[in-house]
Amino acid sequence: PREKGSMAVGESVLAAFAVAVGAVATSDPGRISPQTAMAVGLLAAVVGGMRLIISPPLSVHETDLFGKTAIVTGGNSGVGKETVRVLAKWGATVILACRDVEKGEKAKAEILGSLPKRSRGSVLVWCLDLADFSSVRRFCSRFRDSGRPLHMLINNGGVRHNFLQVTTDGIEEHYQVNHLSHVLLTMELLPMRRIPEPSAPPICQHPELGDPPAAVRSSAPSRIVHVSSSAHAFGEIEARAYGAEVLNKDKAVFEMSMKNRLEGVYGDTKLMQVVFSEELQSRLKAIAPGVESFSVHPGFVATNFGGGDTRWLQTMLVLTRPLLARSANQGAMSVVYAATSSKVKGLGGGYISDCKVVKRGAISKGEDARWLWEESLRILGLP
Repeated sequence: PREKGSMAVGESVLAAFAVAVGAVATSDPGRISPQTAMAVGLLAAVVGGMRLIISPPLSVHETDLFGKTAIVTGGNSGVGKETVRVLAKWGATVILACRDVEKGEKAKAEILGSLPKRSRGSVLVWCLDLADFSSVRRFCSRFRDSGRPLHMLINNGGVRHNFLQVTTDGIEEHYQVNHLSHVLLTMELLPMRRIPEPSAPPICQHPELGDPPAAVRSSAPSRIVHVSSSAHAFGEIEARAYGAEVLNKDKAVFEMSMKNRLEGVYGDTKLMQVVFSEELQSRLKAIAPGVESFSVHPGFVATNFGGGDTRWLQTMLVLTRPLLARSANQGAMSVVYAATSSKVKGLGGGYISDCKVVKRGAISKGEDARWLWEESLRILGLP
């Protein structure tokens, strides 16, 4: 069985063509010339072809997830909600983590109502405010106390806006919600007391650390999925240029970033997710070979995310989303693929787009990756 794409390949072009032809056919015949009708039809075919290139239909082979536990942050809407839906449909126990529990419960009810009766999956709604480190720590403590294993941690929640917003922890919101809180969540739930440098000996050679907690052994193989974006290509991680200021509430740095670059700090945080995933994987190899980390681009998705974009970008999105964007369900396919597919086993650290690992050159210098790791843990007060 598969999670079917919303359209077959040929249907994308035909549907676009049909819409255009239908619009022409219902117009006053005396006002539509054959040349105009042909031009509109050709344009529809071109748009349909562009849709196939930008948002090709995706499907993922179903995996039996009964007995598996997943956490999905930002699981009450958009790609996160659809990810919860698919994992629950396939039998997993999914913890839908979100700030507004009431909205989470509404999403849960809609998801469960859409599942087939034979589904053995379940959904739990837990409070998690990524803009509040204390909320993240309470969530982690609650999960550890539950005694559950963790097979899939999907760091999906995020924000995107074009104004300065500082959290109660004194950090610019993009950096905290998109990056730092997910680092905290990941490090608290791996779980292990310390992740050494990639060149360090395996954990068994560090007697002062003790044995890895049982949760690691019982959960492996497990996946950590960081939902990033192609916007990471616009991001920057320049340790020497930014120093510690890149991860705090410095208004001048933030406003300069927003003014000078298309994706601003949003792109920075999406790049941080990709780089953190790669660095995490390099450190996991020796101490937890059954745990793999991936970053994912869900694609150009038709959701309400990005409501804080600049006016001209909002206008472009309004015009192009109906024609070129994929549905939230389709956007979830690459996330589900990263979390469940056997095809990516052994490819940890990879960047996934359109349900395949994209081969790419190094997107950051090793020193920047180490700096990001060390600076993030320093701010979070982690060893």
